Amino acid sequence: MGAKVIIKMKVMPESPETNLTNVQDQIKQILNKYDAKGEQFQIEPIAFGLHAIIINFLIDEDNGSTDPIEQDISNIEDVRGVEITGVSRALG
Repeated sequence: MGAKVIIKMKVMPESPETNLTNVQDQIKQILNKYDAKGEQFQIEPIAFGLHAIIINFLIDEDNGSTDPIEQDISNIEDVRGVEITGVSRALG
């Protein structure tokens, strides 16, 4: 088993009316599929009532690229965009 990698991701919803709880639940299912651990969610105000979902989670470095995770999250109906905002190795 390889090292753990901490991923920070920003998920932008389609509109201020998007049900962020519903989107978070779908994201949790996707992260579970990729064996992500320790996921933490924060809601960050952007502008004009729009809020982004900020996610921190751990994945095994052996999983390789985060592209499949990003693609799956992008395919959620109410998601406009996904951006990786940070990647670092977990220590300890």
